[in-house]
Amino acid sequence: MTDPEPRRPRLSTHQRTEIDENLLLGAAKNMTCLSKALFNFNPLAVQVVTTLPLYPELTDLSLDGFTPSKHIWKNEKTSLRKLHWKKSATQYTYYADKLPDMFVELRLLLKVVEATCPDMEVFNIELANTNSIPPERDTVVPPELMAEYNALLEQTEARLSKLRRFGFIMNRVHFHAGNEEIRTFILDVVGRYGHCLESITIPGGAHAWTREGLDFILKVCSLVPNLRELNVLGNDLGLGSGSKLGSMEALRALTTSPATAKIEKFSIMNMGGHFSKETGEVFKAWKNLKFLQVGDEDISGGPFGDDGRPQFDEYRPVSTIFDMATF
Repeated sequence: MTDPEPRRPRLSTHQRTEIDENLLLGAAKNMTCLSKALFNFNPLAVQVVTTLPLYPELTDLSLDGFTPSKHIWKNEKTSLRKLHWKKSATQYTYYADKLPDMFVELRLLLKVVEATCPDMEVFNIELANTNSIPPERDTVVPPELMAEYNALLEQTEARLSKLRRFGFIMNRVHFHAGNEEIRTFILDVVGRYGHCLESITIPGGAHAWTREGLDFILKVCSLVPNLRELNVLGNDLGLGSGSKLGSMEALRALTTSPATAKIEKFSIMNMGGHFSKETGEVFKAWKNLKFLQVGDEDISGGPFGDDGRPQFDEYRPVSTIFDMATF
């Protein structure tokens, strides 16, 4: 009769966590051939992000739950061409005194991208009002690295010569203050890179059009001479209390502006009114239009609001065919 194997000592929760994290860190270090990654916050993702220059094949990166000042890579060239950085903005919507911190993070992220991503083609920033994003851990960025980035001068010249698409997305986020700073940030980025941009995604429209809100959208568009794609996502950036415009009046001004004459793709999640024959006709001004996505998030009703079915036959004679595929 053989002696039974001695029982292994039971590991504490802390020890098991350390082992799991070490395995993840080891796995991350062996994934240097990554070409595309979409990460929620976790130890493996932190390892990849903070050592990004060691991943020469990684060109497409989406991050959810990271903070630039806590989780950023060295000031060295990366291979990134596409970056989507999503961050929870819940704390900023409830605590106005924290808003300056958000703008520091935004400016830092832009500074890092300009310094380390010369091949960047698509750059999206998303602020989300959600509690589903994992809580952030303590900073893993060495103080000397932050000091190095902070010492970099604010750029006024365009460093990202290949940038074609820029998006600033506010996902169910509404600030009581700070909207002017967001508008300024958007105008700064688009103004700097408008000569090479072809696609922009910006807040606008929301539940009601105002003259000020329309003027902001048109001002952004005017900075992009070769604008081919415009996506307007519902948030009025604090401009909803200005002089009111009807949805058709606003859309007509948008489609007849010289700033939008080259538009080929247009998407608006909430046009601020109900569907009608006039909705289709207003887009005839865009002679190059190939894709149109129009939403009525308020469910405004109107002549086509009873049965819930899109009345394509009513639109077809007066406008381009609606291509409702998501892009």
